[in-house]
Amino acid sequence: RRISGEWDPHQLLKAWQRRQAWRGVPRRPGGQADLRTITANFTIHFAEEAKGPYRAWNASILNWPANWGYGAHGNWNPSPFQHPNGTVYLIAHTSLKAFCGEAIIRADSWPGPFTVVSSDQFANWDGSACDVEDPFLWVDKRGHWHALYHKMGHDGPGGHAFSEDGHTWSNVSQAYGTLRPLAGGGRYSIARSALLFGPPPEYRPTHLYTGSDKRSAYTIASPLTARR
Repeated sequence: RRISGEWDPHQLLKAWQRRQAWRGVPRRPGGQADLRTITANFTIHFAEEAKGPYRAWNASILNWPANWGYGAHGNWNPSPFQHPNGTVYLIAHTSLKAFCGEAIIRADSWPGPFTVVSSDQFANWDGSACDVEDPFLWVDKRGHWHALYHKMGHDGPGGHAFSEDGHTWSNVSQAYGTLRPLAGGGRYSIARSALLFGPPPEYRPTHLYTGSDKRSAYTIASPLTARR
């Protein structure tokens, strides 16, 4: 399912989000808010093999709202996903306010061009995607959509949201706690989660990859076990 046409905040923004979106919106002469959509660009680095060499590709988003940003300091944290039907989706920050604003863009293939198909600023998103960052997007074998986040607050850092169609989403709820155990008895803090999946047709998540420790900046892979 696709959302067609240009983004129209008068019809699609929730009331409280509309108030937030008006703040800091560029103004046209005469004081009217600038609600245009623009062609935005971002860079994809690609290679035939994982070891490289890598080349840069300038991809386009054809209907990016002019008042959306690219996350704090350009840190929009894009997470791409290739759907089983071959299309490519990417979830990223839009900086509605600090740690708020998520959008999903779509292209027929990875070079693009991309279009915005869903956003937490659209009325049909339903759930809240505030106080989160670093999204990771995937679709399970039933065709249901999921997103993992780095979740702020005392019950973080693992947040999870669910959608049946990629357009209407749940609130972000806790998926795992602040600390993860190590084999030697120690513990470590985590952020920027990603999943490794098993083979078709199950595509069951097998490992959770997380960044850890801001000072030494390493990655840990945690095997996952399913409850029976």
